[in-house]
Amino acid sequence: MFDRTRCRYCGATDRSRFKNVSHMFPEALGNKWLISLDECDACNQLFGRYDDALSKVAGPILTIGGTKGKGNSVRKTGASNGPIRIRQELIDGKRRLSIRVDGHNAFDLATVDPISGKMRLRVPTPPERFSPALAYAAIVKMGIALLPTEELRHFGRLLAWLRAPAASAPGPLTLGLSLGSLGNAPRLASAALLKRTPGAPDNAPYMIFIVSAGSLCFQLPLKSDDFDGPWPSQTTAHCALEWSNVLSDGKGSAPIAIRYGRPVELDWSAAEPALSPITALVLDFDPLTSNASWSAEFGNLTTEARS
Repeated sequence: MFDRTRCRYCGATDRSRFKNVSHMFPEALGNKWLISLDECDACNQLFGRYDDALSKVAGPILTIGGTKGKGNSVRKTGASNGPIRIRQELIDGKRRLSIRVDGHNAFDLATVDPISGKMRLRVPTPPERFSPALAYAAIVKMGIALLPTEELRHFGRLLAWLRAPAASAPGPLTLGLSLGSLGNAPRLASAALLKRTPGAPDNAPYMIFIVSAGSLCFQLPLKSDDFDGPWPSQTTAHCALEWSNVLSDGKGSAPIAIRYGRPVELDWSAAEPALSPITALVLDFDPLTSNASWSAEFGNLTTEARS
């Protein structure tokens, strides 16, 4: 998008600093199509750290969905010699998901309903540490990438924070995360900016950013200097939109809807490393119909996504 005349993040104008291919959304999340021309090489290198933090959070979802990231390979979850390993492979043109869990009683992981015969497999995810503030910054960066040029002047402090997330944050770093088509990630990346309209409540965020990539959907407010009160904010902005992507082939076929459901609210204000909020993956299987669905556990919360 845009052109290589000025970096929208730091203001660099030297054309020699725009040599790399900069992805608007992280390649690790499956984005192969959307790139930014107005992101200089220095900012691209900086944002790579943020993308890495975000991909650590999403690791198990990316693996079971078969999302192809950098190098066109699927991310591996869990160390090769660790107690929990999740792998997605392509064998004879067919996807194969392999899961190995050591040190757990099999009867604690797999259960069968004696009446319906339905089966449930609960796979704890290997503990993965990430930087919450940097992962949040990765999503903010995507939102800034999508902003119209004339809107950038309203987000000067957010841009400054984006280049130094250890500095004063815009307020509590809360976001919504929801899942869709879990276990069979669509090759799709899309995003939207929702701008506050006249007549909306004053406490409504000026701009909400929503991005979906594969099975993941993130949403958060982009704090404006001019329209969202003092910096840092003393209140928490809540984003709880149930997002869907509706796809059509344009030839009259029935559209396909990817529904991401109600988001789980997460607080990524911490600058120090923390454990990924995704604690387990759950597979429900009905042997009579062969219907299956994956869900993910976030601590004591569970999000459902039909596969």
